[in-house]
Amino acid sequence: MQGLRRSASSCALFASIVLVLAAGPAGADPRLGVLESRIAAAQAQEAQLSGEIASLTSRIRELEAQEGDVALRLESLTSDLALHQRRLDKINALLHLQTERCASSSANTAPRSRG
Repeated sequence: MQGLRRSASSCALFASIVLVLAAGPAGADPRLGVLESRIAAAQAQEAQLSGEIASLTSRIRELEAQEGDVALRLESLTSDLALHQRRLDKINALLHLQTERCASSSANTAPRSRG
């Protein structure tokens, strides 16, 4: 029985609200217009912020894709650099060996003085 009273009270309250809203500006509280304009401003701001967030999200995804491309390029360059370093090390070793041979050969072929 108590549930039925609450239900009837809720229906009466709802009907009163509908009647006040249906009455329009003449019966409306002046604060309602202020609230409606605040809601509209908040919704406009929300739409603007949503647009900015979507734009920034798109830019972040572009940068992430570029970062992946740069990472792959860096990996390739690092591999190339390591290869060139190994080649340079071999050339330096060969140069050192040839320099020693040349010095040794020069010492062996230098004219000896007879004494």
